[in-house]
Amino acid sequence: MFVSLLKLASTRDPYAQHQLLWTCFLRTSDRPFQFRVIEHSAGSTFIKALADQPPRANLQVGVVACTLVALDAFVVGTTVAFGLTASPTTTLRNRIAGLREPEQQLQWLQRKVLGAASVRDVRVVSSGGVSFVRRGRAGTFGQTQFSGSLVVTDAAAFTALLRAGIGRHKGLGSGMLDVFADLPSRAAVGDLAPGRVSVG
Repeated sequence: MFVSLLKLASTRDPYAQHQLLWTCFLRTSDRPFQFRVIEHSAGSTFIKALADQPPRANLQVGVVACTLVALDAFVVGTTVAFGLTASPTTTLRNRIAGLREPEQQLQWLQRKVLGAASVRDVRVVSSGGVSFVRRGRAGTFGQTQFSGSLVVTDAAAFTALLRAGIGRHKGLGSGMLDVFADLPSRAAVGDLAPGRVSVG
């Protein structure tokens, strides 16, 4: 798998981000990549993506950095720091409802990683609604930022969790379990114009 740091023209619409990302990945499956927004800065949106292929830079998406990672390198007992942008939900009367209380959100996360990892420590960094426009129709969903550390309890299950992501709205920037802190940050590599590539 490949972890990439990508630079897009600034947009806070996750569906627009998703559409731009499709321009730099081949459609090898229904969704060959996961992504999460790292920051919005100076007219640009910086995104971290996990994909089964390296991205292809173009006039709309710049590849700041790209690293090949082995998802099966996380053995039992390994403690990993993580970041996660997710959409915690539950089912009430056969309807999907967002979880708004931090305690409920933390319990949701613990259930989602159960069998693959245990939560060593975690905190809710931020939580709120996210708006998007898809095919002319506006929508909103809840999104929560988590940060903390996990202990791997089942290596195969943890690898599967990384590949699958967590929760709903994966096509809108939710669900990527980001344990790839070693990928250079925007500040470390500087701003590259779209079309330029730095591969590590």
